[in-house]
Amino acid sequence: MKINTALLLLLIFISLPLHAKPITLKNEKEIHRANQLNLAMDAVSEKVMACINAGNSSKESCTCPNMDSCKFKSEFKKATSLYCSLKSDFPKWINKPIIYSIKGSKITHALSMEALERHYGKYCE
Repeated sequence: MKINTALLLLLIFISLPLHAKPITLKNEKEIHRANQLNLAMDAVSEKVMACINAGNSSKESCTCPNMDSCKFKSEFKKATSLYCSLKSDFPKWINKPIIYSIKGSKITHALSMEALERHYGKYCE
């Protein structure tokens, strides 16, 4: 069977995701700000997991569909505030993956600003 190289290349190109190019942070202040958001999201995630582990079965009882019904408003407001602040201060980050490493750490962190926009963006003024 002979393979048409042009067709194969076209199929490969079509299958590639069309995601935004990641932004790799190098500036320590930007890294600190991104990490603050990451830590705030961890706090929200811990609250959600604790709720689920406590046996709550409905999605609404363990998430924040809106600010009024949120059981962990403090953590959610902090994450929302940090996201909105980053969105305002760094408009080039909107809808892009943000990658950073904390000085002295071998761990690489990533924030999906596109996913964060869907979840927290509606609360930004």
